[in-house]
Amino acid sequence: MSPSLRRLRGSTLLLSGGLVLLVLVALGGAVALARDRGYNRLVIHTLEVQKVATATLGAVVDTETAQRGYLLTGAPGFLPQVERSRARAAALLSRLEALVADNPAQAAVAASLRPRLRERFAVVDETLALMAADRRGDAIGIVRQGRGLDLMRLLRADIARIVAVEEELLHARRAAAERSALMLLVLTIAGLVLATLLTLFAIRSLSARTREADAARATVQELNTGLEETVAERTADLRLANDEIQRFAYIVSHDLRSPLVNIMGFTSELQAVQRDLAGFVADAPADTPALDAARVAVDEDMPEALGFIHASTAKMDRLINAILGLSRQGRRVLNPETIDLTRLAEGIGDTVRHQLDEGDATLTVEPMPSIVTDRVALEQVIANLVENALKYTAAGRPAAVRIGARERAGFVDIEVADNGRGIDARDHERVFDLFRRSGAQDRPGEGIGLANVRATIRRLGGTVTLKSELGNGASFVIALPKVIPAAISLKDAA
Repeated sequence: MSPSLRRLRGSTLLLSGGLVLLVLVALGGAVALARDRGYNRLVIHTLEVQKVATATLGAVVDTETAQRGYLLTGAPGFLPQVERSRARAAALLSRLEALVADNPAQAAVAASLRPRLRERFAVVDETLALMAADRRGDAIGIVRQGRGLDLMRLLRADIARIVAVEEELLHARRAAAERSALMLLVLTIAGLVLATLLTLFAIRSLSARTREADAARATVQELNTGLEETVAERTADLRLANDEIQRFAYIVSHDLRSPLVNIMGFTSELQAVQRDLAGFVADAPADTPALDAARVAVDEDMPEALGFIHASTAKMDRLINAILGLSRQGRRVLNPETIDLTRLAEGIGDTVRHQLDEGDATLTVEPMPSIVTDRVALEQVIANLVENALKYTAAGRPAAVRIGARERAGFVDIEVADNGRGIDARDHERVFDLFRRSGAQDRPGEGIGLANVRATIRRLGGTVTLKSELGNGASFVIALPKVIPAAISLKDAA
């Protein structure tokens, strides 16, 4: 083995060993960081428990203060404060119970607070009822009996117990967090030192091999001669692979259709057989053995089974058609052109005019700027959103759809808003997934439309966002570049 190869081998082994150590240090740092974050979350959780527990007691005290103010002055202005403080105390207690649910001992103490809180509020209600009956002296007498005071002592004791336990947990968790932070600091310093040593060694090794690199440069130049051809070949391979991916959905959908057609054909044959059997059973003598069982099978069981098969195949056929539509849309070449958004939206309004008239709905198109993008793709997106708005209306009010847009730096934000049933905040992202729908499934659909909207807008170089609340309509905002980037249109053309 030549001296050069021996030096190279020694340097490689040393660098490899150093890199392994560096990776181990990094892994250790990652573990320490994760533990530190976990301890920090526990500390925050403990502080939250203490805060909510103290706030619960404060809300009860506020209730008691407002009650006494009312009893002493008779001013009705104290009554809303009583109700607000009581509601706040109940809400805070529910929050406290949820926070300590992972600690059985704390959960038991929190659970004991609810009956005491209920009993304390019962005393409040009793005094308020007496005041309403103009029996102020009796109401004040109940306060002087000290029942509320005793209950408050018990509440204070239980909440103090919860806070004390959390204080102990807080000290322990802070100590653990400090140890974890110290370990993280040590590992970080060790990693920096090791990385510095490795860098210095690498610089030294590179300097020593500079002459060898100069000698090998000629060889590298020869190898680079055919590099451009190799890159071109790989690029062509990637383009073919991308085309294959785009055709995948089309091929799969096409292959699925063959067995589906067979199933639909056999279903039709079974329906014909069922009709023949129904006629045979109807013509058979009444005393034919097993006639009742055959009639049930022909009149009830077979139609039910055939109906289920027909419904399932019809749904699968709609899904396949939707997938084919997505595949064709993804393979279509974009054709950028200047589009008057106002005229585009008005044209969409003309296409849905019969739906507007039938449902007593309205479509408002605001003045909008022009944009340079693909007309077919954008028209499909806006039409899809308008049709959804007319489909998912709220009960008791006709649909009102508005299309508008505003310009900002390099972009146009197109908004399609409605007054329909709205979409739950938890479903704002899910509705853009394939085959995912939100809310009551009382309208036909396969969960393809919004997925196609997002995919199409992304092809145009934009984004789509949703703002909605249940019962308060929905607003879809499409952010598109005023002029579609050349890289996008060139990529589709390629």
